[in-house]
Amino acid sequence: MMAEATNKAKAIAQKQKSRRAPFPKYQNDPYGFCTQILKESFAPDVIPVMESVRDHPVTIARSANATGKSHVAARIAMWWYKCFDNSQVYTAAAPPERNLKTILWGEISAILAKQETLFANDDVSTASMRISRSKDDKNEFITGVTIPGAGNSAEREARFSGKHAPHLLFIIDEGDAVPVEVYKGIESCMSGGHARLLIMFNPRAKSGPVYRMESSGEGHVVALSAFRHPNVVTGKNMIPGAVDRETTVRRINEWTRALAPGEAPDDLCFDVPPYLVDTVASSKGGIPYPPLPDNKRKITSPEFCYGFGRVSAARLRSAHQRRVDQCCTLPMACLCVTIWRTATGRHSSVHGY
Repeated sequence: MMAEATNKAKAIAQKQKSRRAPFPKYQNDPYGFCTQILKESFAPDVIPVMESVRDHPVTIARSANATGKSHVAARIAMWWYKCFDNSQVYTAAAPPERNLKTILWGEISAILAKQETLFANDDVSTASMRISRSKDDKNEFITGVTIPGAGNSAEREARFSGKHAPHLLFIIDEGDAVPVEVYKGIESCMSGGHARLLIMFNPRAKSGPVYRMESSGEGHVVALSAFRHPNVVTGKNMIPGAVDRETTVRRINEWTRALAPGEAPDDLCFDVPPYLVDTVASSKGGIPYPPLPDNKRKITSPEFCYGFGRVSAARLRSAHQRRVDQCCTLPMACLCVTIWRTATGRHSSVHGY
């Protein structure tokens, strides 16, 4: 009888041990987990996103297109789930549901396919957007939560309320198009314990809950810049599918212009980065542009700012006051700070610029 009880106790202890997060030594090293365990590589801009989630309750990742924000978000989810006991990760994206399934959970699925051994003991259902330590485990998991397109605000808030765990992570993609009540529900869950919120978005308008969080200092802002991406800097597609140099040069030609003789530069002007001088590209219609000269250029379209994930020099100078220039929309306030720093030699107090 005693031997049977002892064996049962050992079996229970072994089962509990098998469900524990297997990599606690990486709790303070998300980059180490992602490179050493997941065997991933990253563009330099996304590393501060990992560090910010580790260090700050709310991280706002303002990004240009195709700079790797969804890629890194999926790896952050895995780091949290595999390194913390009693951890829960909730992922969501602006409606429709396919945004969440095809983009963020597409990245999660890629990890699962690459690391089958790492998840051999987990219960995995990408169709249901759920990974847990075991089939009956309701305490430790990664899951996708859809945002209802219909219904009232109270129902949307309730969808994200009442979620509590010792280690709780929310990841929101396309955050600028997510209703404010979703953030209210999440905020109610972050009053205790080890809780984090990662919001990713492309700046489009000077309005909405993410804009208000950013301008009021409620989140730690990290910028992912197309101009700093390895594909653009080197001219080689080191990261397939990400932003490339030719697209960047084409957009400089389409969305900016050279200063006229005698025209004084202002806050919407920048120097062409040295690595893009004399580079060429063609229009979408196949007409070649002349090589980019080593000169100053002025932004003529807010799409340039939206596409390159920048803030303006004027906003940078007043970043400590957390305000955006009143003369333009948020996209136009997204001027390339890397270029501004090249021209002025000055540095920003906003992390990531």
